[in-house]
Amino acid sequence: MTTTNLTVKIARPFREFLNPHRYKIAYGGRGSGKSWTIADLLVLMAYQRPLRILCARELQLSISESVHRLIADSIERRGLSSFYTVEKATIYGPNGSQFLFAGIKNNVTKIKSMEGIDICWVEEAEAVSAHSWNVLIPTIRKEGSEIWATFNPGNILDETYQRFVVSPPPDAYVVKVNYNDNPWFPPVLRREMQAMRETDPELARHVWDGEPVADSALAIIKPEWIAASVDAHKALNLDTSGGVIGGFDVADEGADANALIFRRG
Repeated sequence: MTTTNLTVKIARPFREFLNPHRYKIAYGGRGSGKSWTIADLLVLMAYQRPLRILCARELQLSISESVHRLIADSIERRGLSSFYTVEKATIYGPNGSQFLFAGIKNNVTKIKSMEGIDICWVEEAEAVSAHSWNVLIPTIRKEGSEIWATFNPGNILDETYQRFVVSPPPDAYVVKVNYNDNPWFPPVLRREMQAMRETDPELARHVWDGEPVADSALAIIKPEWIAASVDAHKALNLDTSGGVIGGFDVADEGADANALIFRRG
């Protein structure tokens, strides 16, 4: 069968997704267009050549919790409704391309038995546990197969953030994508973002700038504490002419969570 060449615009951070890498990871804040862009790329790639694509997430109790609707919308938006057949639980094309949808945590046996996956896209990957990654990664074993992941960072200690951002594996393209990388960032979201920056700047950095939070009990020193400690002696009007050493004395409980330590001369 023959296919028609389609011309589409791809935001710069996602252009590397067209080149082969074992891992392709896009993370960042809301409004960056991550999910829509990945859906478009997969729909267009599977149109051009036969691909078996697994769309996975940590937990999927029904097809409505998957990216099925997102893929179907992309097919319609790109004018490919006559090419793809959209069924309740799968999507496929006449060239042999197929989209499958599954949760990892509640379908371990099914995931392990999957064969011939070319691309696995893990959406909302911030929620994927170490156990689920250890199940999924060896399953995607076809030569040249790829694992794509998109997520908004949660806690800085989350498995996905540590595995792919802090210590990325070999042959990984990892890119942080935010609203300012999205040429089509809608005005309504811009207004929401600006309002949050005025009322809650810390939350805005997490939601819109894709900064992970560090409020876990395991995170002893939070990033905002470190930022607040810079030039703290000036804010306290301390005489540091003889020298100063700054630091934190983290308390186990109570209001005295930290203290400035200084020494003269």
